[in-house]
Amino acid sequence: MKKLKCVLCFCFLITSFFPVYADEKGTSSPSNISFSEEYPIEESLNDFTKKIPHVGDSFITRDTIQKGIDYAEMMQNSTRDIDEEIWTCISITTVRPYGVIKGKYSKKVSAGVSESSHSFTVSVSGNIFGYPLSLTSSVTGNITYSGPTGTETVKPGVYATHRYFSATQSGNIVRYIYEITSSLTGKVLRTETVYLITNATFNYYANLGSLDANTGTLTVRSCYSSNYKVLSESSWIAKVNSTSAWQYIHF
Repeated sequence: MKKLKCVLCFCFLITSFFPVYADEKGTSSPSNISFSEEYPIEESLNDFTKKIPHVGDSFITRDTIQKGIDYAEMMQNSTRDIDEEIWTCISITTVRPYGVIKGKYSKKVSAGVSESSHSFTVSVSGNIFGYPLSLTSSVTGNITYSGPTGTETVKPGVYATHRYFSATQSGNIVRYIYEITSSLTGKVLRTETVYLITNATFNYYANLGSLDANTGTLTVRSCYSSNYKVLSESSWIAKVNSTSAWQYIHF
């Protein structure tokens, strides 16, 4: 019978998920998120953590645990037709705390134009902040698009010609270390280090902008303040589509 040492039973009730804080436009800030699902390791997760030689966090969430379990199950299922491997989690450490990981530009809407809500997805993969992710992380949400009224300014005397919409994926980056053994011999075959995004959330934002159609220069206002930046539209979009997104959405 296949053994799955990462799967554990929990006897405590899980309530509430990840609260976000909405601003006046219905978007949400990734700052100051608190997880009501966080459990002190020395208390609620004692039964779990005593089976893991090293847990490098003071608090841990259900999603962090579940992501590790799911990855172990996926890898074990991939070896069912050969010498089946048993993946045992021996270490869990958050290497990057919760925050914006990457952004994605959606579209701009001209003044006086309103559109219906559309689904939008932000995916993160590859090497992020120096950590090679083992799986792609995707989050999806709805964005309601509407242009400026024609009366808003991006800076004194400069009226907004467009509203620019973008979204971000926020979360933790967690390192899992697994010990892989043979189900036939019990021999330790190797260890594997895996990086995954956990507690992933979707947030969208709207920045007022004034675009000079002749030069492509964009004056864009922060989504949460009256601060503004002046740069080319293509440069701003490229920054939003990067791990530096938050610095160009809110500044």
